[in-house]
Amino acid sequence: MELLQVVEWATVVTTFLMFASGIPVCVSMCRTKNTKNVPFILFVVSVILSVIGLSYGLLTHNPLLTLINAVGTTLWAVYTFTYLYISKSKRKPVLQLVLGVGLLLAHFVYLKRFTNSHDELINQLGFFMFVWGNIGLLTPSLDIIDVIKEKSSDEMSLSLLFGGTLCSVTWLVYGYLIKDVYIYAPNIPGLVVSFAKVVALFVYRGGSKKEV
Repeated sequence: MELLQVVEWATVVTTFLMFASGIPVCVSMCRTKNTKNVPFILFVVSVILSVIGLSYGLLTHNPLLTLINAVGTTLWAVYTFTYLYISKSKRKPVLQLVLGVGLLLAHFVYLKRFTNSHDELINQLGFFMFVWGNIGLLTPSLDIIDVIKEKSSDEMSLSLLFGGTLCSVTWLVYGYLIKDVYIYAPNIPGLVVSFAKVVALFVYRGGSKKEV
């Protein structure tokens, strides 16, 4: 129990740090009035995941999951709308947001129409959380493609990378301790992506300067 309590606190702290890692990104957007290399799709996916995680936490009476996802839903929504406000071209991000909200609503319509018991509802919602958890943790891998194309990692967000890695580690351990596969399993590929980003960070560090 003591180990679980320590891991719970570590999970709360690292997750809040991960949430806070979006603050420098938003400050930079507001200061430069530029959204280049800002992972907007990650913001949208994170909103969806947080809402589903909040629902799962409420249904399973998990106060840690409920608290974290309530805060996460709020912060990721703020980051999302900050991007929309700053972005000069709004058509694409607005379309992505609308599609994301539509998908989220479709999930809950499905749950209402096709689940017949509380346990079935929890399992299905847990599966949705598992899927979106994988999507959310694998989405940053798109940054690696951009880094390889530009042969530079100078624009990679170190705060998001550091926060995401710490978060994956603690959620992996926490999910394993409470024996919830829907929580710990998505963090395994998430750590693989984080490792790949660290490698790309050092391999292509300062690459753009060398080409000039």
